[in-house]
Amino acid sequence: YQGYTIFITEINKKKEIFKRDNFICQICGITCLQKLPDKKIDIQNWEKSYKKLATVDHKIPLFKGGTNDEINLQTLYSLYLLHSTP
Repeated sequence: YQGYTIFITEINKKKEIFKRDNFICQICGITCLQKLPDKKIDIQNWEKSYKKLATVDHKIPLFKGGTNDEINLQTLYSLYLLHSTP
């Protein structure tokens, strides 16, 4: 059950980051999507939407000494995570 509690805590933390940042990408300032559209739309539009989906990422990566504290977390487009490399 401990793993479940950690999972719920992380979901709640993400929701708080989204709320704090108002679903605005902290890199480009554009509003991110809160959820994906119905998969019944064509695949190209679904993929475009996926890249605009809100996600939470670290300002300072964990491998560079960053933490999971809210001060080190930010809302980004999923697109930025797809192109980032450690």
